[in-house]
Amino acid sequence: MGVLVDYFTAESDQSAERALSGGPARVKLRYVDCKGWIDELGDLVAELSGRDVSEFGDSEVVVDDSEVSGVDRVMPETVAALAAVEDARVRE
Repeated sequence: MGVLVDYFTAESDQSAERALSGGPARVKLRYVDCKGWIDELGDLVAELSGRDVSEFGDSEVVVDDSEVSGVDRVMPETVAALAAVEDARVRE
C-alpha cells in the first residue's frame, strides 16, 4: 500500500475541501504532484532549508473523510521555510 500526496494552495478551507473529489488540478488549484516520491513535508523542508524539522509545527486537519482522503493545513513556519529555499536548491 502506498500514499499518494499532492501539496497545493487554497484560499480557504472550503476551497481545499473541493479538492477531495478529484484532486487539486480538477478544481484548478496550484499544486505539486508528489506521486512517486513522498517524504513528510517537514522532513523535506528541513532537508531543503538546512533547518531542523523540530522548528516546524505539525499540520492541522481541515477535513478527513475517515476512508482514503483528507486535507491538512501546513503551519506558517513550514510554508515560510519552503518559500525561502532558493530555486537552485529545489531543482537539486
